Amino acid sequence: MSCGQSSADPAPLDLAEARVLAFEAGAAAVGFVAVGDVDADAQKQYDSWLEAGMQAGMGYMERNREVRNSPGLMLEGAQTMIITAFNYHTAERPCLGISRYALGSDYHNALRRQLRPMMHRLNEQGAESRLLIDSAPLRERYWAEKAGLGFIGRNSQLIIPGIGSYCFLATILTTAPLPAGYKPPVVEDGCGDCRRCRDACPGKAITSTRSIDARRCISYLTIEAPRAEGSDFQWPADVKQGSRLFGCDTCQDVCPYNSEASTKVIDRLMARPEVLGLTADELAAMTPEQFDGRFAGSPLRRAGLTHLQALLILKNRIASSRR
Repeated sequence: MSCGQSSADPAPLDLAEARVLAFEAGAAAVGFVAVGDVDADAQKQYDSWLEAGMQAGMGYMERNREVRNSPGLMLEGAQTMIITAFNYHTAERPCLGISRYALGSDYHNALRRQLRPMMHRLNEQGAESRLLIDSAPLRERYWAEKAGLGFIGRNSQLIIPGIGSYCFLATILTTAPLPAGYKPPVVEDGCGDCRRCRDACPGKAITSTRSIDARRCISYLTIEAPRAEGSDFQWPADVKQGSRLFGCDTCQDVCPYNSEASTKVIDRLMARPEVLGLTADELAAMTPEQFDGRFAGSPLRRAGLTHLQALLILKNRIASSRR
């Protein structure tokens, strides 16, 4: 902290330095936006989504509504959001139908490590900061669009032109103000008349309002539903699981913005051979000790062996019933 500067009155954010620090951390894109409230139309759309029951068993989506609409409540004196996007796109395909996001190491831990120097620098300059990585009631894609990183596509994903949608978002809430007069760039909606994601979605889960009906989304059905709904979980009869075991990337795979997207990924997010090479027979026969040793630090480890083996049994049962 410099002489005469207190944490209650930090210097304006140095945007050039912040960009350098973000890119040095491995971010593919970074943007800045003043802390404020989610606009009324976006709040209304979210409320309508909840009222329609499209959150399915994700009860946490209904909680902390005030904080979700006013992110400044998560850090006293917060003035700026620094939003970073880290690419995880890979051309490698796993033996099992596992979503790309789960092929590397757990992104929560990876991004915290990557962004430590940036957080340290903000603290040195007298700002109080909080790092949020998919672990707080923050509308990440909404604010990323406001910060000028990209636009919300028809499939409800943030699409960053030139980079695509295979990105993890990490947001830094900070008390450092933006320089006077700063305005984030505006990225125009680039979907146009394209409907590839809606047409390809195996559960027809993409709505006309660019929302996802989780009750029909394979990512929800394979990652969260069995645990969220417990013994009441039923696979929708008209949703085709196909080869997918854990998650689903179909709406992103068919998106033109991902066809030529960068596949430059930081080491901590690169696909792991032990995940890429996992077979159904190996998974079915694996013991808890073997599983924990092989997938330490992986999103699959967070899911757990019991959950994945149950999904494998469910997948085989569904496939048999439809022959």
